Amino acid sequence: MRFVLDQNMSRKPELSEHLENGHEIVLIDEFFVEIFKATDPVQMFNKNTKIIREYPSSIYYGKSRGELVRQEIVNGAPLSKEDLICEENTQEIRNLILLNYSNSRINQFKLEAKKREEESLMFSEEYIRGISAKADLLDIKQYRDAPELLKSHMYDVSIAVLEMVFKEKYGDSFNAEIFKFK
Repeated sequence: MRFVLDQNMSRKPELSEHLENGHEIVLIDEFFVEIFKATDPVQMFNKNTKIIREYPSSIYYGKSRGELVRQEIVNGAPLSKEDLICEENTQEIRNLILLNYSNSRINQFKLEAKKREEESLMFSEEYIRGISAKADLLDIKQYRDAPELLKSHMYDVSIAVLEMVFKEKYGDSFNAEIFKFK
């Protein structure tokens, strides 16, 4: 089974057990973004990849959310688990983890990850804007030049949209509280 690895799990002994039992991990952009936010990203990278370094063939790198959604829209159907993986970046990540690249290579990768993070954020903002406008929940004009305001409202808008969609599907008996975790 494949599962997404996050910072919290990357140093836990259970990770070794999962990998020894044949499970695989998928790294996504957020894994590296968190590393690059550290005061010493190289040290953080080495600590957070110490366990997975022993299992390079079990490491995969996921495509960005925006790329996946666009691919799913083009296909008109859900993607397979193989479609979620970027083979080129998987090889690069495996090499990066095995070789303990220098600061210069880490910085280059940091720039690439930052670009993907910005694209992902832009996609998320556009998605929320679009779905919210369709649901008549937002006056879109107020957010055109105020992305920070939109970010601050994303949680409430997302809950409202989910509630609307599920109430449409399941009726008034649907309880939206299950989505709320604030």
